[in-house]
Amino acid sequence: MIPLSDMSFKSRFTLLFTIILPAVAMAAGERCERVHLPSPLQITDTIITRHIGQDRYDPESITAEARGALPKLKEGRGMSASCWGLTLAAPDDTLKVSLRFGNSDFGDFTDRRISVITVTRGNEELFSESVSGFHTGADRFNTLSVTISDNTLSVSGGGEHNRKICDLNLDRCFRPCESSVWNVGTMRLSVFSTEVCHPPYKAFASGITREDLDRRFATTTDPVEGYWRYFDRTNDPMFARLGGRYTLAVIRSKNQTETEGSYPVTTYDIVYIDGAQTKADDWSPMMLKGALRSTIFEGHYDMEWIDSTFETITDDISATITERSLLTLNFPLLKTTIRFSKVPTR
Repeated sequence: MIPLSDMSFKSRFTLLFTIILPAVAMAAGERCERVHLPSPLQITDTIITRHIGQDRYDPESITAEARGALPKLKEGRGMSASCWGLTLAAPDDTLKVSLRFGNSDFGDFTDRRISVITVTRGNEELFSESVSGFHTGADRFNTLSVTISDNTLSVSGGGEHNRKICDLNLDRCFRPCESSVWNVGTMRLSVFSTEVCHPPYKAFASGITREDLDRRFATTTDPVEGYWRYFDRTNDPMFARLGGRYTLAVIRSKNQTETEGSYPVTTYDIVYIDGAQTKADDWSPMMLKGALRSTIFEGHYDMEWIDSTFETITDDISATITERSLLTLNFPLLKTTIRFSKVPTR
């Protein structure tokens, strides 16, 4: 094992300059949002911190990734003073991943350049090993990536390829609210990103309640709005399979009407009520299932559809409503048509 800490490293680290970047913001219908560094930087003894933010939902994963080079990295005895790394911080807990370089036996014919990854939690060292795959020369770019998911910390990195280094099972819950990239010495930073991925019930939450729908549908005069129940399908199982026999609600979006050219465009949210068979445990009532957008052709709509695995489909799909009672969803490239019948509400 090669020691990471020494007095020069500790004393310099206390002088790091801190830059605060905006928090990650999630929008409905987005499972993951990745926020990037606005532009490349050259920094010296600096911490760049991004607030992740916290709410009542635990994210599925949080990933911080950076790519940087140390232009003043030199060979010498032991480990170089110049180094950099990533930190994930909770209010009372910190995980830090450090990348340092050095020489195994400086001055000896057996000497070789080494790169060392060290992971600490607070004052506890969880992992420290010499690893391959990193560029060890001055001004050579390397990538470092850390992910928290299911209470497991995954570390990967490398010069040319982002390779898995280790998976560490955390024995107690860790929910970071900040991610940081830091360096000791001078570093050219080309990438710093933070990605937050939320579970489906958060990412696709409609913000609508069943009571909201019932009140709306009891008084609406819009024939598109209402509950729609699975009726039948035409489907080639070689191209797609049915995710469930759904009951859906269709309601005008909050930003319900816009103008395109000389005609008004009305948008509707499609809301899941029940009937999921694929990933049934992940689908909860009142989650978004898609959207409709009126066209110049009466009864014809452009469509966005969230499939049973939470992938969003937008290309070459459409919907039609006939006789105010039959909603048809068309997926021509998947050789699938699904029909829904209107449920009387009054």
